[in-house]
Amino acid sequence: MAVAIDAASSPRSPKRRPRKAPARGATRVPAKVEPRAQEAKYLPPQLARFLKLRALEMAALALIGLALMMAAALFSYDPMDPSASMASGQAPNNLLGATGASAADAVLRAIGLAAWAAPLAAFSLGWRFFLHRPPKVLWLRLALLPLGAVLAAAALSAVPAPEFWPLTESLGGALGAKAQDNVWRLAQALLPGIEGGLAAVLAGMIAATLLFWCFAPPIGAIKRTAGWLWRAILWAMGHGGRAARTAHARHMERRGERVEPELVDPTDYDSSDEYEGDIEDGEWEEPEPEPEIAATPRRSLTGKLGERLTGKTKPPKKPKAKKVAKEPAPPKKPKTKPRRAKSGVQPDLPLDDGFQLPPLDLLQEGEEGTEVESDDLLNETARRLETVLEDFGVKGEIKRFRQGPVVTLFELEPAPGVKASRVIGLADDLARNMSAVSVRVATVPGKNVIGIELPNQTRDIVYLRQQLATKDFAGVHGLPLALGKDIGGAPVVVDLARMPHLLIAGTTGSGKSVAINSMILSLLYTMTPEQCRFIMIDPKMLELSVYDDIPHLLSPVVTDPKKAVVALKWTVREMENRYRAMSTLGVRNIAGYNNRIEEARKKGEALTRRVQTGFDPDTGRPIYEEQPLDM
Repeated sequence: MAVAIDAASSPRSPKRRPRKAPARGATRVPAKVEPRAQEAKYLPPQLARFLKLRALEMAALALIGLALMMAAALFSYDPMDPSASMASGQAPNNLLGATGASAADAVLRAIGLAAWAAPLAAFSLGWRFFLHRPPKVLWLRLALLPLGAVLAAAALSAVPAPEFWPLTESLGGALGAKAQDNVWRLAQALLPGIEGGLAAVLAGMIAATLLFWCFAPPIGAIKRTAGWLWRAILWAMGHGGRAARTAHARHMERRGERVEPELVDPTDYDSSDEYEGDIEDGEWEEPEPEPEIAATPRRSLTGKLGERLTGKTKPPKKPKAKKVAKEPAPPKKPKTKPRRAKSGVQPDLPLDDGFQLPPLDLLQEGEEGTEVESDDLLNETARRLETVLEDFGVKGEIKRFRQGPVVTLFELEPAPGVKASRVIGLADDLARNMSAVSVRVATVPGKNVIGIELPNQTRDIVYLRQQLATKDFAGVHGLPLALGKDIGGAPVVVDLARMPHLLIAGTTGSGKSVAINSMILSLLYTMTPEQCRFIMIDPKMLELSVYDDIPHLLSPVVTDPKKAVVALKWTVREMENRYRAMSTLGVRNIAGYNNRIEEARKKGEALTRRVQTGFDPDTGRPIYEEQPLDM
């Protein structure tokens, strides 16, 4: 049997209306149950309100936490962190890790500083939820938030980016720059003749209005917060003043000089007692000079140097007073004049006069003619390698092998029909069967063989003395660097002057420090301090500290990162000056520049450049003059 529920039976209606009796033969239809009526039926109003408030508070905590996470990701953004636009192997410096670095990079490159609208909006919305005052028409505010952020990015794109801005995009990001262009075009269509700056200002005003309306806290909350802050400031000022007066009174009591405050009646003040007549009416009285009391002269720590730095001069001597009896002063110590640095340019040190390059005897001498592995052992390894290859279905013959200090290269001549890719794909299997750490397989250019590199059982030590004593090292006339030995044991020597860049990279313990020390010693053994100068930067304060006293240093070893920036900027300026000097003489490198200067000195030629100084007033042709160059 269906029961009809009347709306008048709801607890919200104060009175019940009388039911009408259904007509005879009519069928009763159950009335539609409203959600509120059903909720009121199963949940008491107090419990429903309690659950609603707790849900708002939980949402507030979630939004505030999300806002703090977004703010942390944006605040700790580092453009060198690995992201979609930066392939970097370093660990992310972002507080939220790789996820925060990628998200912050994407948002900042898109809308720039307008990305801060998201955490501010989330925090404001969470705060309103926490106060149990959710905003009305929330869906409209959420829909207008992206529009306000884009307009804010468009306004920020019109502002010039400062030097510390880490991105190549503007302050409004790539999307903001595009939006700025569209806003300016729309403004031109609506208001012809409007400037781009005014259009950006209008966009910023509209964005600020939208963002403030979307998630600004209630005006009442702002007033209450401002009132709390103002009362706190007044309380702190009053409490601090009372505390200061109390402390001063206690101090005077301890000294026995308690002073009662004097209360002056404003009506008792008479200005006539303090001022009568003009200044010129009175007579000047010269005060009698007080007699000088001889005392032991006290020497200042700074002396004349302090007077020069502060700009103070000695006061004029007072007139002599009457002699009075005085005790004999102790004998004065003879004053020593402080040393004064001579002004002028510091002369060049005669470093080349009698400077001797360090001998090779200072380096450890290695054992020459020693082999890491014997030929019998290498032949046995070659036969074993052929057997392993046959087990995998690769037929071939090891023709020759070349032993190096670390690895040995075996040249495999495969049988006809064997693909090189098949042999290369067996690198891991060969390493497993040969009990090696790793095996490298590659084709040898220009030969019908495949190279298989196997690590030696014992590594040969490469001595720097052997490399510096080779003919290859002596044949380099630029900036020779001894890098070690190649896979065949031949010395590897390069010229740093012919290399555009030099990058040293490797894992921990792979020999980066050894390589750097070898390069530095290679230059120290061939160059005098007048020919080669170093600027060494060592933030670890451990690697390059041993070179702190060598005469080749242009400055002491830099360990402070801030000083390192100064040193690098000086290096860049010096490089630019040298480029300009080489461009003036029409040469491409420093060697050509030095040869050109030396050639001009031998011939007694004055180096000049042609400079345009004006135009002929009669013909209008340019006038050129030869300007001497100071090289």
